[in-house]
Amino acid sequence: MTLDNRRRQEINQLTNERLAPPGSHLLEAVDGSILLYQGTPLIGTKIQPPILNAVWYDVERIDGEHLYLRDDRGDEVVVSLEKAAKSLTLRHACTVYKSQSRTLAGHVRICPGARPGHVAHHWSINHLLVAASRATALANLSIE
Repeated sequence: MTLDNRRRQEINQLTNERLAPPGSHLLEAVDGSILLYQGTPLIGTKIQPPILNAVWYDVERIDGEHLYLRDDRGDEVVVSLEKAAKSLTLRHACTVYKSQSRTLAGHVRICPGARPGHVAHHWSINHLLVAASRATALANLSIE
C-alpha cells in the first residue's frame, strides 16, 4: 500500500512481470503495460460501465477482443480490451485512498515513500492508520 502513485506503478509492474506465465496477453493500458492471464488482479480506475471505480476484478479469460472478468461480488463482467485499457489497472499494490473501506486478506506491506526506507514528506499518521487498519492481524502487517 502506497501514498506515492509512481511507487504503486513500480510495484505493480514488477509483481505482474514476476507472476505472469509465458504466453500472457500484453495490454497497453493508460496506467502502464499489463500482462493478462487467468487470475490477474485488477481494479477499476474510473466509471466506464460495466467497469466501476474502485471495484476489484479478477481475469477469468481473454477471448479475441474481449476480457471476461469476475468482480468482487462474484458477478461476471465482459469488457472490450480497448475499454479495459482505459479503465483498469493492476491491484498488486494500491494507494491508501483506493484501499479505504477494504479489508485485505494476506500480508499488507505499507510503502510510505518512493523507495524502501524512505518516508514521503506528506505521509501522515492518518495515512498510517488507514493503511494499517486494512490488515486482519498485526502479524500480516509490515512497513517497508
